[in-house]
Amino acid sequence: MPGWSDGMMLRSAGQRGAALAYVLALLALISFLVGMTWRMIRADNAITARDRGDSQARLIAFAGIDYALSRIGPPGPHQDLGYATDGLEYRLDDSGRVFRLNVRTRGLFARAVSVGVSPVPPPGLEREKAGLIGQTLELSRLPVLGLLNHEGNMVLAGSAQVTGPVMLWRGDVRKATDYHLRYTGGGHAGPLWDSTSQAWKRSEVVLARAYAWMDAQGRMLEGKDFTGDGDYDSGTVIDLRLPDSALLADTLIEGARITAGVLRIGAGARLKDCKIAARRILIQEGSRLERVIAFSQGNLEVTGGDIQAGQFLAVDSVRIACERPFAGYPFFFAQGRMARRGRPDSAMVGALLVEKASGDGVFFSACRDHALYDQEVRLSLGKGARLTGLAYTPCYARAEGELQGSLICHNLKFEYSGTIWLGHLKDARLATAPGARIPVPLLFSGFAPAALESQGI
Repeated sequence: MPGWSDGMMLRSAGQRGAALAYVLALLALISFLVGMTWRMIRADNAITARDRGDSQARLIAFAGIDYALSRIGPPGPHQDLGYATDGLEYRLDDSGRVFRLNVRTRGLFARAVSVGVSPVPPPGLEREKAGLIGQTLELSRLPVLGLLNHEGNMVLAGSAQVTGPVMLWRGDVRKATDYHLRYTGGGHAGPLWDSTSQAWKRSEVVLARAYAWMDAQGRMLEGKDFTGDGDYDSGTVIDLRLPDSALLADTLIEGARITAGVLRIGAGARLKDCKIAARRILIQEGSRLERVIAFSQGNLEVTGGDIQAGQFLAVDSVRIACERPFAGYPFFFAQGRMARRGRPDSAMVGALLVEKASGDGVFFSACRDHALYDQEVRLSLGKGARLTGLAYTPCYARAEGELQGSLICHNLKFEYSGTIWLGHLKDARLATAPGARIPVPLLFSGFAPAALESQGI
């Protein structure tokens, strides 16, 4: 039956073709699944390697900041001032883990940038970690009021009130009994620390680095040359050299270095991450300064403006009479100087005067080279002061406003009815700021340095 035989042979060939196609499709599917599985395994391995590399790179970058902290050290005779004030680069190699560390200054703070390179095979990651190096002070560990002289007692007069630890050499806190200074306030509530307390060590301030920085800024300003200026570090740097008498108003400036003779920062001026150097600086109402470093070779006045963090430093005096509250703990520093040195009419010039201010801040009147028996008031917190933070001077201070935090000075002084009163606190309200941790430059020998990553100072 030839017809039947031929049909059977054709059907058999068709079945064999279908079977072959099925087998090929099955093999293709298996190959696709195996390939997908292998690619997923490889992708997972790549992700694991990348994560491992990312983690190691971050650790290496963090190690750079730690290395910078260990090299700089706390303020004192053993602090590496050169490391904190010069631009240095380090390249360390430990089993293929490499980081490049660059340390520069940012005003009275050090600024460290650490770049970590991962040793893990591809992709091979690099991470950069930047941070300001300063100190964080816990205000509750400092006295709310500390007098550094050895003369003993302190007297509360008028409506003066102190709530928190008071640090005296070996004295006590008394109330005024004089006819003109009848004691009416609640007095002192809190412990009394003497010279055996650890608080004395924490209140020690070392100003050598601050003086070195101020001297360097003065030399730079006289030459008006930013070449090699390690104090300013920003992604985009614009040099603005203004006339001897200049006004900044109705303008937005970011990441610039500005020099001038007498500089007024007026209404509408918005400055961010800028460095200013001038012979005199006046900050007026309607301006906004964010993370600005302002150096004045003479006086610096803040009569208005919105101050967000930053540093404001003057060789002579700093005067503050501002309506808007400070934020981010801006740092105000009056260095002071000796005028007509070596002459019979030589005199100490410079003070930090807070007539009106509110918000957060740190206020230093350094009184460089002041005479041992200088009894002029070098730090004044007027009746319009409503502040949280730290105020310090190695000389005499007058306080009449309100401060939550710490006031440390050599002694207190004010004049009333033609009489000079030493060791008297009149009308001021001082209280501890519990739990407050504030960023300050490397000035306190009793506290270890810290990396301030997010303070933006």
